[in-house]
Amino acid sequence: MKAKDASDLLSLVKQRNDLFLKFRNNNDKELEQVRDGDFSNLKQFYDKRSRLLKNVGKLDSVIRDFSKDQPNPKPVEENIRTELVNALDKKEGLIKEILEQDLEIIHLVDEHQFNQSKKKEKAA
Repeated sequence: MKAKDASDLLSLVKQRNDLFLKFRNNNDKELEQVRDGDFSNLKQFYDKRSRLLKNVGKLDSVIRDFSKDQPNPKPVEENIRTELVNALDKKEGLIKEILEQDLEIIHLVDEHQFNQSKKKEKAA
């Protein structure tokens, strides 16, 4: 996969956003479960995250290569430039949401583990 022009680049950025959206939706589902005290799906949750991040990494690599391969970039059509800016803004919003979700998930898992260790101490 190689981007040839700004239109290809836009397509790659949108694909990456789709992966970030899947990532956020995956977080939503897991967050709902851990809020309800269900920690049984953590391994599958983290495995899915890992696969999504690998795919994001691949797209990032192609995007970086496109940037490196453009020593004298051609002017970009205004509509594509606008869509790129919007797509990058969307990415930033998704990343912010994901980070907030991650912090809550980590907090809930840590709290659960702490409570489990306290129960074990009392039982011993």
